[in-house]
Amino acid sequence: MSRFILISVGLLLVLGCKRAPSDATSTNADNGAIAEDAVPGPKDSLAVKFKRLVPSQFKGQHAEIAMTNHFSKDIKDVNLTLRFFDKNGQELGSEACIISRAGTGSESGVALCRAGETVTERVGFEIPESTSRVGVVVDWIKFRDGTTWDRPTER
Repeated sequence: MSRFILISVGLLLVLGCKRAPSDATSTNADNGAIAEDAVPGPKDSLAVKFKRLVPSQFKGQHAEIAMTNHFSKDIKDVNLTLRFFDKNGQELGSEACIISRAGTGSESGVALCRAGETVTERVGFEIPESTSRVGVVVDWIKFRDGTTWDRPTER
């Protein structure tokens, strides 16, 4: 139950995020995310890179991440696990995070990240103060066509 609440609160926070500062090269008017240099990755993957920690408008800080969609179809929702590390590499904890674009009527199913596109998002709700680096694991992806991708299980 507490994980569901955390994910729900995190989702609300992510959906209410402001755009990143205007240090990027272009914007995507469809979802408000800032486009930038691509994050390298193999075909049929979502490549994610931690950029920096930024102050939250409410409390604490967010992790700013860049995501490049190397799949051939548009992404609608992404479930991430954020792992927080201090300056010595000690893991401080983790948090589940869902990133989505909510839309109604003609906007329903708005793409979070189109095929071949790179976007910047601010994520994280309870990032420890002593965090200096954030690791990101992509757990699952839902595409606009209704199909999904799940992270392969480790053996």
